[in-house]
Amino acid sequence: MGVRVVDPVWLRLRGGHVHSRGQSISTGERERPGRPGRLAPDFSLLTKREVEVLLLLADGESNRSLARQLNIAERTVRAHVTSLMRKLGARSRVEAALIVYNHRNALMSEAA
Repeated sequence: MGVRVVDPVWLRLRGGHVHSRGQSISTGERERPGRPGRLAPDFSLLTKREVEVLLLLADGESNRSLARQLNIAERTVRAHVTSLMRKLGARSRVEAALIVYNHRNALMSEAA
C-alpha cells in the first residue's frame, strides 16, 4: 500500500494514522461493531431514546441542554451518550455527530 495525501480528519475517523505532513501511514478502514466487515453504522442497534439523543447531540447540544429538552436527568443523558457511542464505534461526541452528518438518511429511515 503506497503513501497518499489525504484529509487528516477523514483518515483519523477511519482508524488511520497521520504523519505531521498530512500523509497517511495506514489507511485501514475500521470495522463498526454489530456486523463484521460493515463500514456504515448499524443504527438498528440504537434504542429510540438513543436516536433522539444522537440527533440532538449532532446539533451541538450540551448534556444539560439535552436533559432539559428530553425531560430526563443529565446523568441519564451521559449514559445514553456513552451507550450510543459504544454501539456506533465513535470515539468522541464529534465523531458521533459526523456519523449523523454523513448518514442522516439511514438514521431517519431506521428511526421511522
